Amino acid sequence: MSDGIQLYVNLFLNVGVAKPDEGTNSTVRRFAEVLGRYGLKGDFYLRGDSAQAILSSAPEVIELLKTMKMPIAYHSEARPPYPILGNRIQDMSWDDAVAYVRRYETEKLDPDTGKLDPDPKKFGGLKAIKKIFGTGPSITGRFFGPEIPYVYKEMGTRIVTFMTLPEHFSCWYMGLLCRPGNISIGTPEIFRALTSEKAETIKMSSPREQLEVMINNLPKQRRNLLTYGGHVADFGQEGVWELFEDALTFIAEHPKIRVVTAQDIWNMVQPLKLEQSLSLETVHRISDTLAWKNLPDYIDLEPDYYSLADAFQALASCLALYHKNGRLPKTVTIREVLGPTDDLKLKTSAPRIARVKVDGENVLKAASNAIQHTIDRIPSTIPFPAAEREVNPAELLYAMAKTLQIIKKNGAPGPIILEPKTVLPPLASSMKGRFETTRSGQRLRLQFWTIKPATLKTKD
Repeated sequence: MSDGIQLYVNLFLNVGVAKPDEGTNSTVRRFAEVLGRYGLKGDFYLRGDSAQAILSSAPEVIELLKTMKMPIAYHSEARPPYPILGNRIQDMSWDDAVAYVRRYETEKLDPDTGKLDPDPKKFGGLKAIKKIFGTGPSITGRFFGPEIPYVYKEMGTRIVTFMTLPEHFSCWYMGLLCRPGNISIGTPEIFRALTSEKAETIKMSSPREQLEVMINNLPKQRRNLLTYGGHVADFGQEGVWELFEDALTFIAEHPKIRVVTAQDIWNMVQPLKLEQSLSLETVHRISDTLAWKNLPDYIDLEPDYYSLADAFQALASCLALYHKNGRLPKTVTIREVLGPTDDLKLKTSAPRIARVKVDGENVLKAASNAIQHTIDRIPSTIPFPAAEREVNPAELLYAMAKTLQIIKKNGAPGPIILEPKTVLPPLASSMKGRFETTRSGQRLRLQFWTIKPATLKTKD
């Protein structure tokens, strides 16, 4: 790497408790003071109710975080009181779930009953963090439904703790930057290194030795990120503070390690283009990628990457303009939009129907219809009268790619085979359990249509 840094370390403390006690306050204070001694910054993940409780019982702790300019992150409400937010919205429609999340992140939450108080003079959730610290968090914790990060983004959040992509430092999901998962120091002898490869468990006698082994075995040609920290309860275990400080000493002194906050991670990547113009050549390259393979997770035209939502807009716009003007446009415009959100209308498995031969003119009509209805999200289904049914976005995407290839080759559209396709890309299909059985979980998988790698800046 050009700057010689082999490992970036993101330090964090999770304060995921509804009722912080003196032990919680003491841990938050000590974590900040320890980082300060080493000249380091870390992300403090606070809930709305925990921040309010600390402000009430130990206002000096909140003031310390402000004075030291420690980054404030949002733990989200994925902890008691039950039911957690993800469970509350799991069987709601998209609109109802979004409306409930907005309430949950602004109204006061009773830590005993879990009920929300609509009194406008009271506040809680993410709004409480903004009120207490004067600014919103740049990053939030994990979530179990796409409506949650959707509202977070509305309220100013830019980064979420969600997932990473193989061989890439970070990625975009629903227009939010994803920070890879975390490492807990709750069991000091075991740490997990989350890089672009699978997490490997390294058993050594001390964090210092583990970090030394890790840095000596990381790929040298790219940036590697390690998130390192734990929950408040972890630091109540015997000997953990000593191990943590031993690791911090190694981290602070090592010439090839740099400590970064969530904001630093944001600054390391190229800004997301909310709207961009694509050349016809680029649209052809996208169609060539899609026409001969199963649905990918994203389109890799390195150094540029496009989500499936990007690709859908590009091909639909191109064919709609061809249908209108009789010629392919020199450029098309795409925007950041959501993936499909109508989980009841859209089946995530491939339709059990026969392949059918359709004329290219029918694909042009479907593309024109689709782009007209792509306002802020990809349509969940698109009418296709020639097939006597509605098609899902993946089926139309494939049909559009084949049609564009034929136009490029022959100068006019021709017949294609309309193939039944699953709407879920591979990574989304791999998410099981609640993501298969709840409405919100299904929609979370559908938003994988928005995923694409984040492009790193040449230098930090």
